[in-house]
Amino acid sequence: MFMLCAYLLYELGDMVAINKLLGIRGHNTFAPCCFCNIKGCRNNSGGDTNYYVLLNAPRSPGAENRFWDPHDLPMRNTRRLCKFIETMADAPSAAVREAIGFNQGLREPPLLRRVNSLDFARSVPWDFMHMIMENICPLMVDHWTGRFKLLTKDLVITSLRLKCGTK
Repeated sequence: MFMLCAYLLYELGDMVAINKLLGIRGHNTFAPCCFCNIKGCRNNSGGDTNYYVLLNAPRSPGAENRFWDPHDLPMRNTRRLCKFIETMADAPSAAVREAIGFNQGLREPPLLRRVNSLDFARSVPWDFMHMIMENICPLMVDHWTGRFKLLTKDLVITSLRLKCGTK
């Protein structure tokens, strides 16, 4: 008789399920990405509540420029995630715990945190069905068939360039 061991390598699901599995806050938050530590920004003067992730964030005059190199993003890793989870658990108050969670994009410890074979930053692939098949593909078909909602009579599409028509 032998013992068979199984290891969980990937977690699959839509973004809501992935956010719950990883214990992260998800999109439209200050730190929305489950793969990197990029931070978002929002329009405070306009009353917006959604955070947007920009590679070159707008800034106030005299403030430091926050630029993210797309080829060298600050990636998440399981060790740092566990460190922040422990810091949140050891926080002296709920307000401090909430501030740490807000800054790191964390809501709670991951559901499968005891499964040592998972790398929480790399074991969750993109939600391909919702992101590509339901969003990008229909837009591309509309674009190819001339029904794309942003096209007007004045916009003529050539093989690789866009040319504005004249009236």
